[in-house]
Amino acid sequence: MSTTTPYRPSRGDRWALIAFVAAGIALVVATVVFGVRQVLSLLGSGPITVPVTFGDFEAPLAYGEADASLAVAVDTGTITVTEPTAALVAPGILGVIVTVILTAAVVACLVGLSISLLRGTIFSKRNSRLVTTAGITVMIGVALQKVLEVMQSNAALHLATGGEYDSVAVFVAPGSYLIAAFAIAMFCTVFVIGERMQHDAEGLV
Repeated sequence: MSTTTPYRPSRGDRWALIAFVAAGIALVVATVVFGVRQVLSLLGSGPITVPVTFGDFEAPLAYGEADASLAVAVDTGTITVTEPTAALVAPGILGVIVTVILTAAVVACLVGLSISLLRGTIFSKRNSRLVTTAGITVMIGVALQKVLEVMQSNAALHLATGGEYDSVAVFVAPGSYLIAAFAIAMFCTVFVIGERMQHDAEGLV
């Protein structure tokens, strides 16, 4: 039988973890409220403003009195669609749903981890699964959000240009995405190694 004294977080740590849990719950509620407002806006009869990310696009910038112009690279912009179609509304609604699920899932994992810390458990199989689940959820959710954003951008461009310009490539900075994936993998590995070390240490007592 193990006689290892369990870790007891200090009073300050306990209050910090409780505040973190409360902030997480508030974040989920705010995300749901904002998501409902977005869905109602997409389903309404008014115009819809869609953010657009351009891969390689140049626009003329007029200046001076001689109608001179300068080619300017445009990376992002917004398009207001007065008569949205299902091809534009559907990705927007799906994007809201993905955002709500992503936020709720990650917060649930982190709240579960915080509760374990409040009870004095840092490294355990449960905590390792929570951290791993949160990391995988973030990677998949962010990628899916980007795909849906591009689908909505393409639909907005198609409507605004009468089908003349309707292709925006899925642009994800590979460096940033790989760094995020590496950081998440490292964080998960730390918990897995910590769990094994704690298990081995308890076995020696």
